[in-house]
Amino acid sequence: MSSRINRRFEYQGARGTLRYEGPVAGTPDLWLGVEWDDPTRGRHDGSKGGVRYFTTATPVAGSFLRPHLPLRWGQTFLEALVQKYLVTARGQVVDRALEGVAKREELVALAHRLAGPGSSLNDNSNSTPNPEAASSAAEPQFLGDSGVAVQTCGWDRAQGRFSQLHTLRTIGLANQAIDGLGGDAETITSLCPAAEELDLSRNLLRDWADLWNIAQALPSLRLLRANDNNIGPETVAFDTDQHKSLDLGTVALNHTQLHWPQIISIARQCPQLQTLSVGFNGITRLGSVLDTSIPGCLSNHLQALRHLSLEGNGLSAWSEIAPLGQLPNLTSLDLQNNELADLFYPTESSSESSKVPFRTLVSLNINGNRLASWAAVDQLDKFPQLSALRFRDNPVVEGISVDRARLFLVGHLAKITMLNGSEVKKRERTDIELYYLKLIAEEFPALDADVISANHPRYRDLVALHGLPNATKQQPSSDTLASRVIELTIQTGSPKSTSQPMVTLTKRVIPTITIRDFRTKCGQLLQMPGQVEIYHENADSEVTRVVGRNFQTLEDCGFQSGDTMWIAMAESC
Repeated sequence: MSSRINRRFEYQGARGTLRYEGPVAGTPDLWLGVEWDDPTRGRHDGSKGGVRYFTTATPVAGSFLRPHLPLRWGQTFLEALVQKYLVTARGQVVDRALEGVAKREELVALAHRLAGPGSSLNDNSNSTPNPEAASSAAEPQFLGDSGVAVQTCGWDRAQGRFSQLHTLRTIGLANQAIDGLGGDAETITSLCPAAEELDLSRNLLRDWADLWNIAQALPSLRLLRANDNNIGPETVAFDTDQHKSLDLGTVALNHTQLHWPQIISIARQCPQLQTLSVGFNGITRLGSVLDTSIPGCLSNHLQALRHLSLEGNGLSAWSEIAPLGQLPNLTSLDLQNNELADLFYPTESSSESSKVPFRTLVSLNINGNRLASWAAVDQLDKFPQLSALRFRDNPVVEGISVDRARLFLVGHLAKITMLNGSEVKKRERTDIELYYLKLIAEEFPALDADVISANHPRYRDLVALHGLPNATKQQPSSDTLASRVIELTIQTGSPKSTSQPMVTLTKRVIPTITIRDFRTKCGQLLQMPGQVEIYHENADSEVTRVVGRNFQTLEDCGFQSGDTMWIAMAESC
């Protein structure tokens, strides 16, 4: 049997495992029988012409490939580490980096083999690494696929001085075709005793035990990224009780095909786990997580967890999410790009503060789901500490402008101070809540508090803060545009200034346009970059500065035909 059987490889961006090497009946050549990680890439199950050459886990995961194709064969973690950090672009081995390291001679020999013929020793601690490791620029690293940088480590910058390999804190070995540990743990420990962060994304790893062995060999490791490795759920079946716990605080396992029970098994080995990202794994159920008598119970194994990302998993029922509310330290939850169509705040099972659902949750990302009602949004106001929310690309806000969606969200949610990455300042909230009350009054002219509260749960609180909304103003009897517009004189500069206005013009406008929209239009019309301030001068020459009323209309602010609007640059006011 070929020594390459069961070796991992990569070809044209696809990954697989060699299952057979030899002749195929009816052909004169030798062939490589491979099983692809993508079960739809192949053409058969390892048999051809009625002869079975190998067996695949799924019916069409197998293929036969020509041996001359440029397959990228897997290498061990030790080989990748040595090649990237101990071999320069000129094929020189940085010998000084191995001083005091166990099995130094074996590592030097390995480095020479990887460097290729003609390699030499170079003990210059400032040697230039291979091109992939030569960049000194720090690159932002991402925990998941959301585009939000959570660590900025500078994988390449850390490689600048090879003589300090034993002090290296960040190891970047993404996309190195790593398929296992290689060597013994003692050797790797002596090479990188200080390594705290490790990126093994986009490699050929297929077994969680391999990841565990690598992490166990790095005693200072606190952060592990293993995104985009086809680990699969069946590889987490080894007895976790027989393995030493890992001191990992952050683990990213996006795009790994792991299911929730296996993730819980992994969490059992990481009692200090605070940040867990398991997006894009097809997790549609979280299962029973509250019954503490169940060995796989979530509450038993994620006590320290503060940040959880379940992005892009296809979760569709909030009943699967609700039990997460019992995690005692959960601060942020990323549920973007799922299929959630409902949302409710779990009924409190106890009056004890320690049992209040989601009692520590501060940040929630629910972009890209299927929430279609404001009643679901109102449920978010029941979360006791929720102050940061991302809420885009849901049906309930489709078809309305970003500004109007923000108005409704802030109006419905009293505690939100950060919405879609933008701060909700006190003045903006007051402005929005006043305008929101006006909209409620237009929707329910009778101002029946019971009826209104059934549709707008915050109504009574808003009235207590701001008073009853003004009655809707009588509209002109004619519906023609001409009967509804007002004519304003627009002047640039400050009304406090004694100098003549730079620009004076007359503008006919609809009085129901909001101050924010009109300010934007005037800024564009007058080519005034930056923030502008608005002053209102009425027919009696009384001047009022229009402050913090962005979502109110010109009509709300008292503008009538014949009035003057002064527009000044903010710094001149």
